[in-house]
Amino acid sequence: MKISLVLLCAAVTGPCALGQSWTLRPYPNAPTPRRAGAMAYDGTRMILHGGLYASPSQLLDETWSYNGNQWLLLTPTTTSPGRWGHRLVRDTTRNRLITFGGRSPTIVGLARDTYAWSGNGWTAIPTTNFPASRYLYGMCYDQARDRVVLFGGSTSNASPNDTWEFDGLNWARALPTNSPPSREEMVLEYDAQRGRSVLFGGRDPVSNQPLGDTWEFDGVDWTAAQPATSPTARHRCAAGYDATRQRLVIYGGFDGSSLLTETWEYYAGGTWTQVSVGPGTTLSTETYAAFDTTRNVFVTFGGVGSSFSNETWEYAGAPTARFTTLGQGCPTSVGTPTIEAITLPQLGGNFEVAFGNLPASTGFLLIAQGFSSTTWNGNPLPYDLATFGITGCSLEVAADTLFGLGAAAGGATLSFAVPNDPSLMSFVYYMQAFAPDSAAGNGFGGMSLGGRAQLGT
Repeated sequence: MKISLVLLCAAVTGPCALGQSWTLRPYPNAPTPRRAGAMAYDGTRMILHGGLYASPSQLLDETWSYNGNQWLLLTPTTTSPGRWGHRLVRDTTRNRLITFGGRSPTIVGLARDTYAWSGNGWTAIPTTNFPASRYLYGMCYDQARDRVVLFGGSTSNASPNDTWEFDGLNWARALPTNSPPSREEMVLEYDAQRGRSVLFGGRDPVSNQPLGDTWEFDGVDWTAAQPATSPTARHRCAAGYDATRQRLVIYGGFDGSSLLTETWEYYAGGTWTQVSVGPGTTLSTETYAAFDTTRNVFVTFGGVGSSFSNETWEYAGAPTARFTTLGQGCPTSVGTPTIEAITLPQLGGNFEVAFGNLPASTGFLLIAQGFSSTTWNGNPLPYDLATFGITGCSLEVAADTLFGLGAAAGGATLSFAVPNDPSLMSFVYYMQAFAPDSAAGNGFGGMSLGGRAQLGT
């Protein structure tokens, strides 16, 4: 590339905004401080259920909603017994939330019931088969196979490493050849992009030590993942799956000696990356957590550390790198030139864009790059190039810079390194190619569509 993206960002747009951040959202009518309950997004709002109140120690059966603007204590038409140490997941096929067991109906009780939340009340689902009574298990919903997946946890006398699945009517034990070791208080989230249930960390019930391994379940067998980097061993993390950015997000937890305030993401076929972002809640264990797919934010509530919390925090992850096309092209003698990304514009990576369907005689392209697809030098875009004799063609992007790019055999590739500079996160710029061709209908050549590149992770 002919000029520095860092300098262009500063010169044209000013400092580029950092994409990711944790934000405290203070609400005067939030639920009281609590921990170890469950929360899930129902497609419209967050639903929070159960947990433990601090003093005096009290098991909660409350159901609350959160829509990004306020918390609201609900009055369900039918109720569920109070419980803690349970999970709540969304069955997208039936548009309802599912929970199982936990410590219920008393603080020291242990349940094996299955309940559904369908928008205004809780309904017990009678099943002929079910896992042993337990709490502190992991649970997620595999939307590709329409199964709630449950793993491990703690029963009355053991911490099994069994896997169970709920098909909406009944539970059945899965019989994978391989399984993770026994554990409690682990992360278990479904990676929709890859069709895998991802398990991380937890606590070894025998040694009482935190775990730092990653496993994936494809519906048939568990496989130990081998990421190049991983979070340190920990349990009691907040976790959610960011469907827009296609990655698992975890926050906080306990490593056996310290409360953690790190944010990690798992994506791209098995890569853990620690996000350089300030902390969310410092009372960072046993929080309620879920991802809001409408507002694209990861939400945590409550939790415990030196005290119980009733804070609401939201994490807006950095945008993923994207490349899209816009506008219209115009043909050379062999058709309209194509433009597509070979690799995405990821920070610290190599960004490549391929131009194709070029006349064999075209030895170079003229590349326009800029920072707008609406105006250029006071002129609205697209700009009709008939003024320059290039009839039937339009400039779709601002031509803040112009440079030549060699072409051969009907194609050309633009390649450059994207700086690993967090200030460039979510930065957007545009490009378009002109292919000279005297045999084109206008006697000059043709134009590709415009390309829009958004820098990200």
